[in-house]
Amino acid sequence: MQPWKYIVIDNRTPEAKNKLISTMMEQNQVWAKNASVLFLSLAMTEKDGEPYINAYHDLGLANENLTLQVVSLGLNTTPIGGFDKKRVIELFNIPSDYTPLVIYPVGYPGKLEDQVEYVKGRETKERTRKNINEIAFLGDLNTPYNS
Repeated sequence: MQPWKYIVIDNRTPEAKNKLISTMMEQNQVWAKNASVLFLSLAMTEKDGEPYINAYHDLGLANENLTLQVVSLGLNTTPIGGFDKKRVIELFNIPSDYTPLVIYPVGYPGKLEDQVEYVKGRETKERTRKNINEIAFLGDLNTPYNS
């Protein structure tokens, strides 16, 4: 079973691209509008009238594979969760057993100097990761994992 669907938006569907871009938070619109392709990922959240509890997990795996394929082709993507899901449901006639989860704009990486200040700041900001002892535990949640 593949409990997900993708709506693919490219240069053949400029009206759909404008609709999808309009649902995004403004800071996502400024760079996503330049993408060659947009993938709107949908999770099947109901199956046979019952909640499908693995929907987000399964779609997450499919999205990771999409991301790996994009990068292997020398392209770039950044998942967008900042969009109006209710508007997407209305604009794209999404059935009630599916939930829009993430938008993936895909294209060639742009030059940092050509980006708006918001994007420049985000891309040059130092990034940190949590220590493994904050996210991994040995045997129970009371014993931090020490590698």
